[in-house]
Amino acid sequence: MKKFLIGFIVGMTVLAGAYFYLRRDIRLHADVGSFLDQDAFFLADGNVIYGRLLRELDKTVLVETKDGTFTLDRSTVKEIDKNIFLRYLRQLM
Repeated sequence: MKKFLIGFIVGMTVLAGAYFYLRRDIRLHADVGSFLDQDAFFLADGNVIYGRLLRELDKTVLVETKDGTFTLDRSTVKEIDKNIFLRYLRQLM
């Protein structure tokens, strides 16, 4: 019975470790994908927000960042630089 219990605990530990290792890898792929698809939002106050442009209307801009989705007043956005990483890669080529 003691050998069974030790084997069970070791087996569960290995399975849990493998599960969390694989989940970490999936999250890494999602983070890399969102990094490659970023836009830069230059605000009138000098700050820069990095995220993804979801919708641009006359008076508002809908932005998705790693912290969530929110709306910016169009008057506070000085410039939107789309696909900054892809443009950087093209300059290197």
